[in-house]
Amino acid sequence: MFALLLFLVSLSAQAQEPTFDPSLTEDCVAATTDTLEKEGCVGRSATQCMLDTPDGLSTEGMTACYAIELDYWQERLDKSHDSLLDRLTQWDEQKDADNLSEVSLMVEMQEAWTAHRDASCAFLLSRSGEVGDGAAFVTVTCRTGHTAQQAMFLENLDRNL
Repeated sequence: MFALLLFLVSLSAQAQEPTFDPSLTEDCVAATTDTLEKEGCVGRSATQCMLDTPDGLSTEGMTACYAIELDYWQERLDKSHDSLLDRLTQWDEQKDADNLSEVSLMVEMQEAWTAHRDASCAFLLSRSGEVGDGAAFVTVTCRTGHTAQQAMFLENLDRNL
């Protein structure tokens, strides 16, 4: 259902061609080591996109800008996830077979995180009372926040393992 909402929003937003610059978010994240401050950076590029895009402050425009930021964070999450899996695979190969597989634990963690994100955003959407375009915006902003947090968590793990 969410994919259909984003598809419909993307059709209406295509004519507007959102202007998205990830450097605003990247610079903000790079400027601090504090986790809470980093989380405050989420949405900066989407907000600027809304301001720079014709009709960017419409519900459709805001949703389109956040959908681009969600893709940005999803790419970061995927990159750190893949890097971690590669490293954990090497570690698993060097461990005693009686030990738990770190790759299996990582996969289990990501599956649990995905279920948590989806349930959290579904709950938030139900509490918001939004429907239609408003529902798409509530959902994409929620997913962006959760995905960004998980991306930064995995990046931190990857740096510190």
